[in-house]
Amino acid sequence: MRIFNRLFTKPIRSEQTSYLETLARQTRQSRDHRLSSR
Repeated sequence: MRIFNRLFTKPIRSEQTSYLETLARQTRQSRDHRLSSR
């Protein structure tokens, strides 16, 4: 069971980090867009 859990938690963690990175990128882009629009 532990090994099974370990195998599952690793990919999810990487996916979460990538998701957070994309989110941060999106917020940054939207912020830049707002500044440029002004």
